[in-house]
Amino acid sequence: MSDEKIKDEMPQNFLFDFSEQTEARRFLWQSYISNRISSAYLFTGQSGVGKFVMAMEFIKFLKCPNRTDGTYCGECNSCRTITNWNNPDILILFPMPSTVWERENLLQQAYEDFRNSPYMRPAFSKSTQILLNMIRDVQHFLATPSTLSGGKFVIVADAHKMNKQAANAFLKTLEEPPQDAHIILTTDRAESLLPTILSRTQILRFRRMSTAQIVQNLVQKHNFSPELAERAAKVSEGSVAAALQFVSADFSEIRDNALGIFKCAADGDLVSLWEWANSAPSNSDYLVNILKILHSLARDTSAYLSGAEILNSDSEKIISSAAGKLKTFENCLELMHNIQNLRSDSFHNPQYKLIYGAIVSALENSFGE
Repeated sequence: MSDEKIKDEMPQNFLFDFSEQTEARRFLWQSYISNRISSAYLFTGQSGVGKFVMAMEFIKFLKCPNRTDGTYCGECNSCRTITNWNNPDILILFPMPSTVWERENLLQQAYEDFRNSPYMRPAFSKSTQILLNMIRDVQHFLATPSTLSGGKFVIVADAHKMNKQAANAFLKTLEEPPQDAHIILTTDRAESLLPTILSRTQILRFRRMSTAQIVQNLVQKHNFSPELAERAAKVSEGSVAAALQFVSADFSEIRDNALGIFKCAADGDLVSLWEWANSAPSNSDYLVNILKILHSLARDTSAYLSGAEILNSDSEKIISSAAGKLKTFENCLELMHNIQNLRSDSFHNPQYKLIYGAIVSALENSFGE
């Protein structure tokens, strides 16, 4: 046992890139120094806060034969292969269409896209799931001993997307975990997992990231200018993934849509609002982002009324007009509450036209008062 094993106090360098996730880091450090690495962890918290990336970093630390002062060396064969996603003792799964899983060239491209942007997920034109065949691969993978020291690891990103057959098969693996095998699940919807899966994992909760930490991440790891990083971080709701979306062409188009919707509501243009609701696409990413941006604009309207900083500073004219119509902080809070309820509804088999209509009704009720 190395000298480091007897240190109870967590070294500052341990998972340092996630310095604000103090509770999770301390829990993992105590697991390590007590030589009680769990057979299954669940990392839960909103999307884009680094759950998957921390899982990879923790595994890299555990697998590194030269680890010291709470960190891995970054130069050994284990560290290099984990960085390149070709370590023989690590299996990574994430939701995808069955057509991608079944075609080697598409599968390799999906993994490469995920490796290049691990705070986000590859974009697919079809719906995604964790499939039964993926879980069977987990079982085959864990049935053989590790090639390198430190055991075998499986990461299942967005574990709430297991279909019913996959979840039931996965439960059997959790009930009888192979020796020296460890599984880390990540999710932003822990309530969607089977209670029997939850009960067999050590649950670590991740908090939202601060604006300062997101800015640092965007500048250092994604080559954002400080100015653009600051703008993106302010509207990110504590998520690197949301901040990265902010500069994408698709998101910019959706944001323009949301700004137009909010402006029509403030102007009392119900005809345009209902035209939008009847023609908006039946697409979950579009719906989720529309609601996210509308919630941010409603929040900014309340901030404007109370003299606080607004996050969507490039849209101050629209926010000012909305503030003039909503008039009170309480009206803004009611609108935010209604939009948040619709955001929750959108996660569970959304009926798009009904939700788009409910958005218009919520805006009409708030701005028409």
